Amino acid sequence: MGKSISILYAPNQVPETVGQLALRFRRVLKLLEADPGELVCCSEVEDISRTMAIGGFETLIIGWGATEKPDWSSWFGNIGCSFNARHLLVFDLHDSDWGHGFPIKHSRKKQRGPASCKEHDDIFDLFVSGAFTGPQTPYGYRRIENNNGVAHTTLIPDPEEAAVIRSIFDLYVNCHHSRPVIATLLNAQGMMPPRNNAKWTPFKVDALLADPIYSGASRYKGYLRQDTFEPLIDPALFHAAQAMMIAEKRGRTRLMNIPFPSKANKSPDAEASLNAK
Repeated sequence: MGKSISILYAPNQVPETVGQLALRFRRVLKLLEADPGELVCCSEVEDISRTMAIGGFETLIIGWGATEKPDWSSWFGNIGCSFNARHLLVFDLHDSDWGHGFPIKHSRKKQRGPASCKEHDDIFDLFVSGAFTGPQTPYGYRRIENNNGVAHTTLIPDPEEAAVIRSIFDLYVNCHHSRPVIATLLNAQGMMPPRNNAKWTPFKVDALLADPIYSGASRYKGYLRQDTFEPLIDPALFHAAQAMMIAEKRGRTRLMNIPFPSKANKSPDAEASLNAK
């Protein structure tokens, strides 16, 4: 299905309700065998469009957390098409009828058309100027809006969350703990996980370790702009973490490619030893 993203659309909802909707959406994603490690929460339709424009996603899965239900045929014809997604699925999280496992309200395959060049150009200009162009504030930072004639969003460290980020990198690079162990330690210490996450998971730890924003860089599609924000960790520590993750991935690949010894290629001595046992 190509590069995909899961978005929880929950406008005008209190945090407790958002958390309940996120848990239900995760169950839907698990049934779809999609990775529910991280959800993007949007309260405005414009945020969904911006997320799609920035990430270049082909598949969009929306968990509909709004209490008001639109006319779905009209919604897909007027709004859904504007997301420029090749595959679009919407799950009504308030629907008590789960049908055959998923509350699929409407699904539609759409041929990808050209995205708005002006929209891309505007976002790219903000990116080049050093603005933060993402739809959701990264864990470890706070969003600051500077409106001096032109909307310009920047990020500053959040002291408590920044300390957690530094601990994650230290535990991984210097203490050589695995992602599952780090997640367990964070949960045991009662560290608040990123929003829309009920607890720390290895998937979330992995996503944070791989995010170049913590070295002070910003990104837009395939572009990376160094020294954009105040780094939470030393860039050398970030690159060390990337090298370790690549080495782990290569190691797992080599193990997966090792053929399991079959009875046909066992030596006579090994066969005799097995029979003796």
